Amino acid sequence: MAALTRLPPQILGRVAFQVLAGLAEPGPRSAKELYRGAPYGVGYFAGAWQL
Repeated sequence: MAALTRLPPQILGRVAFQVLAGLAEPGPRSAKELYRGAPYGVGYFAGAWQL
């Protein structure tokens, strides 16, 4: 997971979450979207996984 912190900003986002999902085997029991918005044209997403 530390490698994800070194990724360029251009490729972060949904792809990074897909990678994290692959690392969380057998998979999260539940996932909850807490926030998704784009104030001032900047996209933000916050969520929680329960393993």
